Amino acid sequence: MSAVQNYQDAYRANEAARKAVAEKAKLISDISSGINYHLRSFLGFNFNISIDNVRERYDPKGRVNIDEWPSAAELKELFNTWNDADTAMRSAWSAIPEGDRVGLKPPPQDMSLPRSF
Repeated sequence: MSAVQNYQDAYRANEAARKAVAEKAKLISDISSGINYHLRSFLGFNFNISIDNVRERYDPKGRVNIDEWPSAAELKELFNTWNDADTAMRSAWSAIPEGDRVGLKPPPQDMSLPRSF
């Protein structure tokens, strides 16, 4: 496999790992938002708890699949996978002679997630 193909494969693997982390981060953010800003709906949708015995139409922003909450071990695995993929991608980039990098998207400046989901 050429150095360019190796980099492209490593880049795609890094993007897949980053996306997996971003999806869990969004879930955590959605659950946090549900608890902080839509508690009545969050409790109603997820636990069938009605605060103050008031039955009202729940805000859909409180609907999240809390059963998908990641364990610490799952988060550690996701971050380790992403870190390993990032390291492999940067190594693959370094293996490409500078003149052969024309037209290739360079690695991201650092490991980061989108600011908003």
